[in-house]
Amino acid sequence: MGRHYLLLLVLIWPQLANSVELEPGIETYNLGPEAEFLRDESRNLEFTDVVTPELQTKFQALSKDTANFGFNTSAFWFKLPVKSNYTRPTEWVLAVEYSLLDYVDLYYLDDDGTVVSKLGGDRRSFDNRDVKHRYTYFKLRFSPSEGRDLYLRVQTEGSAEIPLKLMSAYQYAAQDHESQFGQGIFVGLMLIMGMYYLIIGIGAKNREYLFYAFYVFALAAFKMTMNGVTMEYVWGDSIWFTNAASALTTPLVFFAAGLYTYVFLDIRKYRYWNYAFIVSLAILGSCAALSLVLPYKFIKVYTLLGLLFDIVLVASSAYCYRKGFKPAKYFMISWFALIAASVVYGLQKFGVLPVTFLSVYSVELSAAFQALTLAVGQTAKINEINRKIRHAQKEALEAQIETNRVTEMMKTKLESLVAERTADLWAKNQEIKVMMDSIKQGICTVDDDLKVKGHYSGFMETILGSESLEGKSLMRIVFEPSQLKADELSLLQTSVKAMIGEDILNFEANQHVLPSSVETKIKDTKVILEFDWAPVANQNDEVGKLLVSIRDVTELYAAREEARSKEEELAKIGKILKLNGSKFTGYIKSCFTLINDSRFHLNSSNPADHWTTVLRNIHTIKGNSRTYGFDEITETVHRLEDYLFSVPKNQISQEVVLNALQGLGEVVDVLNEYREINDHTLERSEAIEAENTLLRVTDFLKELADGGHLREFYHRREVTKLFDRLNYLTNDTFQKALRPLMDSMPSLAEQLGKPCPEVVFEGEDFFISKEGAEKYEDMFVHLIRNSMDHGFQAEKRGRIFIHIEKKGDRRLIKYRDSGKGLNLQKLRIKANESGVDIDLNDDQQVAEQIFESGVSCSEMVTDISGRGVGMEAVKSFVYELGGQVDVELGPELENGFRAFSLIFDVPAPDILKIHASVG
Repeated sequence: MGRHYLLLLVLIWPQLANSVELEPGIETYNLGPEAEFLRDESRNLEFTDVVTPELQTKFQALSKDTANFGFNTSAFWFKLPVKSNYTRPTEWVLAVEYSLLDYVDLYYLDDDGTVVSKLGGDRRSFDNRDVKHRYTYFKLRFSPSEGRDLYLRVQTEGSAEIPLKLMSAYQYAAQDHESQFGQGIFVGLMLIMGMYYLIIGIGAKNREYLFYAFYVFALAAFKMTMNGVTMEYVWGDSIWFTNAASALTTPLVFFAAGLYTYVFLDIRKYRYWNYAFIVSLAILGSCAALSLVLPYKFIKVYTLLGLLFDIVLVASSAYCYRKGFKPAKYFMISWFALIAASVVYGLQKFGVLPVTFLSVYSVELSAAFQALTLAVGQTAKINEINRKIRHAQKEALEAQIETNRVTEMMKTKLESLVAERTADLWAKNQEIKVMMDSIKQGICTVDDDLKVKGHYSGFMETILGSESLEGKSLMRIVFEPSQLKADELSLLQTSVKAMIGEDILNFEANQHVLPSSVETKIKDTKVILEFDWAPVANQNDEVGKLLVSIRDVTELYAAREEARSKEEELAKIGKILKLNGSKFTGYIKSCFTLINDSRFHLNSSNPADHWTTVLRNIHTIKGNSRTYGFDEITETVHRLEDYLFSVPKNQISQEVVLNALQGLGEVVDVLNEYREINDHTLERSEAIEAENTLLRVTDFLKELADGGHLREFYHRREVTKLFDRLNYLTNDTFQKALRPLMDSMPSLAEQLGKPCPEVVFEGEDFFISKEGAEKYEDMFVHLIRNSMDHGFQAEKRGRIFIHIEKKGDRRLIKYRDSGKGLNLQKLRIKANESGVDIDLNDDQQVAEQIFESGVSCSEMVTDISGRGVGMEAVKSFVYELGGQVDVELGPELENGFRAFSLIFDVPAPDILKIHASVG
């Protein structure tokens, strides 16, 4: 329904507006006076929007030959009513003869009511234009007596100059012929003049002529870009550069003019003008460079800066003329004319002046006038030079003979110089040849079969271990013996064949399949080669062959691998040195004790009966390793732990046991690497031996004191002092034993994304033996990690309280945290599922289930906790210390959770006590 309404609307509307009537005998119509336009500031209106009655009433009459809105970011819709009074079908062309419009789109309804859209503008592919021309042309066909509304949408970032014409196909061909002829004359003259001065400048080594040639070429490029000639004939379908070129050539033409003026007027002799020119040229040069990355709207800035610089050019010419340089007047006149033309052209682009022949072609006309005037100026400059020469000849008449002698001498010197330069050229060629023979790279070109063509660097024979490489295939010598698979070799060969003889873009699209490095064999020796590939274009801009650069990087890769190995060793050394020698040795000893215990159980007649013990041992090794920051050991143990926990207890086969033993072997290997570094690289085994000696001395002194062998009171007192001191040196306090755990908490908190909790010690510290210290570490590593992983919340800093109370020759250690508490409901569910014989209504019995294997209150298993073996391990370690552990329940918390504490009743060794309070 909507489509038929739109068709009816568009068919009726032409009868309500003034139409351009196509009459026989009239070949061209200016559509501007009859056109209506609608400004679309949002740039979002579609064809179906602008034909609605609401927007039809907002169209305004253009009432002028050419629409010119200056630099405007809005989109413009033009309504062009056309009616054919021909009695036969006719072919017409809708012309928008301004090449720098970004988007020019034509919409109308065909005879059958179909919406026809044709897209143009320099922001779209040139090859997709309705008519391949520098201007935007649309082909139209009118049936006899047909009336049609044409809707043209124009949007651009530059000058919105929109000349609208409708011409017959015949008139289009004739006009295009004339236009092309005129453009050809202008461009040809500019190129001839530029080449003329370029050749003279090169031959005479004269910067003045070279800079003038540069200016002529820049001016020609500017006008060719503005007229769309470059888009049509030079860079074709490059949409980005088509738009960037107009912004680039605008400051570039003024920059080139400044260089020529600087040399022609010899500005460097005048201090302030010299400074002004240097600053101006720097600004214009920067604008030219930045034009490739800045938005197109900055062309207004470039134009304004150029016009201001033109004033500098005219003023400097006037100044030099006043200083007595007569040719400057021609220079001043020519630039004044060009300035005037540029002002006219710029004002026309900004929409201030109307679009006429003089305003559109003002720069071309002034450029021709400037060329003539500058030629006169060059003649005047040459005449001035000749006048001075004649004057000098008159004054030097008496020295003619001497002049002839000097001339002859200069001629001889010139011949000598030519011979010298010829010799230099020959020497340079020899240097290049020597360089190719001496460079430590293989450089060659290859064809589509990867066969070496023509000359190649001498070192290439050394790299490939073969002589006379011309005609030999790199596929057979290098790639077939390499690690590349058969499908990769086939893809390489196919891709190279597809690149040769095709456009360079095809090479860029397939370059990723060319290997950058391969590991291959040259004469049964493994080598690593790196490659660089580049296309070599022929006269048709097609890839004729490929340039290949080959480097032997075998030694470099070996050095990198060695450096990486050293770096890893240094990282391990840094982690080992964070622990003192005895602490590291205790850690290694503890790991091997747990590993040997696990191996013993795995090798037993029924490993399934001891599977929980093995899991507990592995979990403890991982926790201690992570505490000390031994990441490589932690990752190795974690992989083994994942595998062991993935095997159900009733499916433990001989294969599973073998895999577990193999995993333990991998853990042993990495532990031995760390132990090797500690004992031999760092040579800390001697320090450990000295500490062990102190322990033996301590034991001996204790044996003396306890056995009553020291009769004299004085001797007993001195030995006791020595004994106490040795105890202090060879044993840890409870707090000191837990210090590594405290040090590891910040990194663990960062990993969990939680604040690092505060640990508060309360009560009286006490000494413990080395063996006891290891057990306490093993116990508390599980407790602290459980608190941090699923006890504390992420948004609040938690607190851990460790209270020590003396009870005769034993110690009561109370551990609690400020976390969310114990999930008794979840423990009841797990106890019920496991069928354990407890009273599920008794909170105390339910709470003690945390010490059972496989029981965890965590919602998920992580690489830190949640597997249900940590608390079982804690209970085991307490029993090994000769103690026991109980759960003390506290008040109820949120969501059915219950606060709790763990009470450890452990013996205290009969060693030196510390009576200092540690709050």
